[in-house]
Amino acid sequence: MIIGLIRTLLIFFVVYYLFKFTAKYLLPMFVSHRINKMKREEEQARNNWVKQKKAEEGKVTINYTSKGDKGGTTAGEYVDFEEI
Repeated sequence: MIIGLIRTLLIFFVVYYLFKFTAKYLLPMFVSHRINKMKREEEQARNNWVKQKKAEEGKVTINYTSKGDKGGTTAGEYVDFEEI
């Protein structure tokens, strides 16, 4: 019985210190790596956007909308209200 208690306490302390080590050293490294990766991806996307805008400079584009696309007819059916 005492062996089982000692074994349980040992497992508890090993898990506790393993979690503590992970939270103190590995988690900040993982988070900083992910932040740096997101920064690189954002910078790359911004550079691609700037290159695209520079390539399109001086080009005129006109976007037309269709006449049936007013949006008023999609509201639903009209229901007449009567007072009681």
